[in-house]
Amino acid sequence: LFVKGNNRTNSSRPSGASKPTTFSQPPDDPHTFHAKPSNNTQQNDIKQTTNSHAPGSNPVDVWTDGSYYYDPTHDTDTAGLGVFFGDDDARNVSEPLPFGAAITNNRAEIMGSLRALQILSKEDPKPARIVIHTDSMYVIGCFVNPIPNGSTDISKQLRQRGYTTNFDLLVSLVKMTWGFGDVKFEHVKGHSGMYCNEMADKLSKDGSQKRLRGGGGASPTCKKKKR
Repeated sequence: LFVKGNNRTNSSRPSGASKPTTFSQPPDDPHTFHAKPSNNTQQNDIKQTTNSHAPGSNPVDVWTDGSYYYDPTHDTDTAGLGVFFGDDDARNVSEPLPFGAAITNNRAEIMGSLRALQILSKEDPKPARIVIHTDSMYVIGCFVNPIPNGSTDISKQLRQRGYTTNFDLLVSLVKMTWGFGDVKFEHVKGHSGMYCNEMADKLSKDGSQKRLRGGGGASPTCKKKKR
């Protein structure tokens, strides 16, 4: 039994991303976390701007997702990440979270976005504008207010926003955005039939299965853990 969403699909692809939801809904984290946009921040899209003179080229759109499953029978945690650029795109990724690392849904979500930026950072030239579409409010909350390029107190600023863990990945994600001219995180409602998001979800689930196969093939079921 997959526990993340209802696995709905949409056979017809929309021409663009679905309209993002507002940030009035609670984020997908059990801790006290209430990220609120500032007065000068648009509710429907959060942008981490690192270069106000970024070229006006068309942005690169990428959809990311993370999946986590726990099998109580075998006491097995598994998680995977998915990165979707488009059909038959060689940059698409379906990977398990590495063994030896903490395994939670939020870490899988962070690593999905981080992996997308790692892929784009290797392109020559690197894209000046990027839009990362994610259904994780936990990830988006990092960028409700931009953390200035070169900040040395990223963890402190994240704590002030309600984060209590995962600083190793969150700090890496923030720093990774600094390597591009303009990175925007846009929320898309999960499991709503939006084709590109469904594909990212599928890739993340496939990634978690790869981890299970590597760890003995236990079946994913039951609870979704978020930390």
